[in-house]
Amino acid sequence: MSRAIAILLLLVSLTFFSGLGRQAIADSDEAFYAESAREMLEREDWLTPYFNYQVRFQKPILFYWMVSSTYLVAGISAAAARFPSALAGLGLTLITYLCARRRYGNHTGGLAGAIIATSFGYAAMAHQSLPDLPLAFFITLAIWAGLEGLAPTTPDTSSNHRRWLLLASSAAACAFLTKGPVGLVVPLLSISPIFLLYLLGKQNGAWEELRQRVTFTNSILCVGIFFLIVTPWFFAMWQEHGWSYLSRFFITENLERFATTRYNEPRGLWFYPAIILTGLLPWSPFMFLWIRPLLRFFRGQRRFTEIELQFVIWSTSILLFFTVSIGKQPRYILPILPPLAILLAQTIDERLKRLDSTKTYDWLFTASGVLAAGMTIALGIILARAKPLIATINPLGSDLAPVLIIGSGLGLMFSSFICKGRLIPYATILTSTVTLLSFQYFVLSSTQPEPVQQLVQSINENRHVQETVGSHSVMVRNLSFHMRGPIKDLSSEQDLTNFMKSSDRVLCVINEKQLELLRMSLETPPKKLAEFLYLNQAVLKIGMLLWPKPDDDITTVVLVANR
Repeated sequence: MSRAIAILLLLVSLTFFSGLGRQAIADSDEAFYAESAREMLEREDWLTPYFNYQVRFQKPILFYWMVSSTYLVAGISAAAARFPSALAGLGLTLITYLCARRRYGNHTGGLAGAIIATSFGYAAMAHQSLPDLPLAFFITLAIWAGLEGLAPTTPDTSSNHRRWLLLASSAAACAFLTKGPVGLVVPLLSISPIFLLYLLGKQNGAWEELRQRVTFTNSILCVGIFFLIVTPWFFAMWQEHGWSYLSRFFITENLERFATTRYNEPRGLWFYPAIILTGLLPWSPFMFLWIRPLLRFFRGQRRFTEIELQFVIWSTSILLFFTVSIGKQPRYILPILPPLAILLAQTIDERLKRLDSTKTYDWLFTASGVLAAGMTIALGIILARAKPLIATINPLGSDLAPVLIIGSGLGLMFSSFICKGRLIPYATILTSTVTLLSFQYFVLSSTQPEPVQQLVQSINENRHVQETVGSHSVMVRNLSFHMRGPIKDLSSEQDLTNFMKSSDRVLCVINEKQLELLRMSLETPPKKLAEFLYLNQAVLKIGMLLWPKPDDDITTVVLVANR
């Protein structure tokens, strides 16, 4: 094992894998996947996903299989539910390292991998049981393998071309099985313009090289392996559920999700650039180093190298594809980070080499480090302001986390001025690692049982003969996972009222305001069994942290019975 890989494995163990199970499964989309995978084992049905014991057609099967397989090995837990995401983060780190090393050398490759391993966006997604990080891994692998197979920077044998192309096809098929057609469309959109420019640049000999790589045999093998991986599950679902499933999945869940506002609110053209800058923190301030080269490019004083052009097109095609979509979600853009990390690492590495050969400061490089430090310090200050909210989760951590984060930011700022700034990349890695660990151990989780876990304990203590349990507006997604059983989803206030009027004894999870309304609307007032203070982290926004309002932001969750 090389030294660079060993360092990257250490980083990933701290930023992606550390504390996977500390935070309970949240009342967010991750509960869909964690619970559906659990029910897959319970039902012994590895074909059709179910959530809350009802068919769930929204996504393909591969991520459910990943989580269920982890459950089989390690048992059912939050850590096991999130392990496939963390593993995908590790894969993305290593792919980025290998891709950058192949083109720019080992040092740039190591730095590119470290950027991925310490970026806030990937670290956050690695700690959620969602298919988006595995999708980004398969898409990145498909694009990289496709580039190596079709237009490699260094010559390979024909047998190697075939291996690369088969790897690209297999990865695209796995991406398709993870989240649908986007897993095939994005790699094709990224590779096609790169390959076209490659052909134009090579001129007369390009078609001969194309004939040697994209042979009839290679084409048949690639198409064959793609359909061999993708087709069996979709065919089995068609056999089980008919054409209605295929229509719902491909039209409703993919085309309408991309082209309409049915599932996501419309967002402007600047939505994804802002998400990219946030996801690449604390490294995004170093994008200022691209200003001068880009100005020279637009003035015609500089041209992109063939390698730079590959990564520019790779990242730009992904950005354009998701920008034109109507339905936007922050996590959709995750596949763009590896090419950006490689370009950023190459730029930083060039600056470091220049510092070694000169005796003057690179003030723009220093300013980028100072800006990264300032943003880290600002994050610590925001957490200090949010103490009334954070203390609900971790009282000790609400004091300790801001100190650690601000201290690491000050360390980065100091490092930006000494040794002519040579320590900036290493200090940034350390600062990010400290910040991410602080969030994972002192902000987002506690050593004590979380409200949803305490609630489940109260339900078990007050449930006599398996009475029906319902939930209205709070903990509607994650309660089923922690209960290991079905929950009655009461989507409206009328449903809640009718449920509490049941002739049988029932339990219900509501908030305190709804309890007051029930007391006024029911002849027999509900009986309060337990209550807990609950901060729903899934809906936290920057404004809530800057101007915390505990009375509004913290919910009192109440367990009641109708008799």
